[in-house]
Amino acid sequence: MSTDVASLPSKPSARLNGLSGLGALPGVRQLMLLIGIAAAVAIGISLALWMRTPDFSLLFGGLGAKDAMAVTQALNGLGELYRIGPDGHSVLIPSGDLAAVRMKLAAQGLPRGNVSLRAGAAASSGSTFGLSDFAERMRYQANLESDLDSTIASLQSVSAARVHLAMPESSAFLRDRQPASASVVVTLYAGRSLSPGQVTAIVHLVASSVPGLDARHVSVVDQSGNLLTNGSPNGVAAQADRRFRIAQMVENNYARRIVAILTPIVGARHVRAQVVANLDFPQTEKTSETYNGKKPALLSKQTSRHRELASAASGGFLGRLVISRR
Repeated sequence: MSTDVASLPSKPSARLNGLSGLGALPGVRQLMLLIGIAAAVAIGISLALWMRTPDFSLLFGGLGAKDAMAVTQALNGLGELYRIGPDGHSVLIPSGDLAAVRMKLAAQGLPRGNVSLRAGAAASSGSTFGLSDFAERMRYQANLESDLDSTIASLQSVSAARVHLAMPESSAFLRDRQPASASVVVTLYAGRSLSPGQVTAIVHLVASSVPGLDARHVSVVDQSGNLLTNGSPNGVAAQADRRFRIAQMVENNYARRIVAILTPIVGARHVRAQVVANLDFPQTEKTSETYNGKKPALLSKQTSRHRELASAASGGFLGRLVISRR
């Protein structure tokens, strides 16, 4: 009985010896080496592809069908790489191109509706468990302002930007509702300025990022306190700005022409020209009243009624009552 028990452990050891002998064969060793090399190459290729894949970030969220189509068509025209979110209402692009692409699309007036610039902005800074509605709304507003700051600061002429949003609490009563407003303070590099198109792009970007914000309620100010936006295109400030730009353009044009005429005579760098243009901007006011000949306007109306009070045959007094209404 003891000899049988002692002979049992010899079977597993024999199997191990058989496996080791199989691995000692030259063909099996080559096959295992090839499998190891192929696995290492596959892992290396997968790692390289993963490292080359760009990190995608949210460009716009909550897009309507028309806005999503317009944004994707614009991205195709710009040659930008993008992805459609799983919900079908968000567009993602590589993180490195996020700010530049937003400004390019804003210059084209896209998107036209209200969108979201941050996915889960309220939850991105941590857990919102136990926060009140006011604290959650303030956290969302702070994240939105920070995102707009970095986007506007991506302009070449802008060194830094700060966005202040005034988002009143919504009310069920129309008379108690207050419109949202925003102000943007931009710090420009020395000697740089923003063109009217860039200012319009900033205004459109901010207005389309905040629900219920009208572009007329967005103001842009530079670090010197100069207002870069005009509330009304026909206002006094807007007209003065247009006149100044026209005068400046005329002066620069005449100065260049004078230099171009005198340079061949006196030589280059020997002539300087400065022009001060005094332009006259006449204004004409016209008032007209037009009446339709087919349907003339009624200026006055007169109505008369006559009624007999008594007849002569009945022996009564003959009289007449005349009522005039003008």
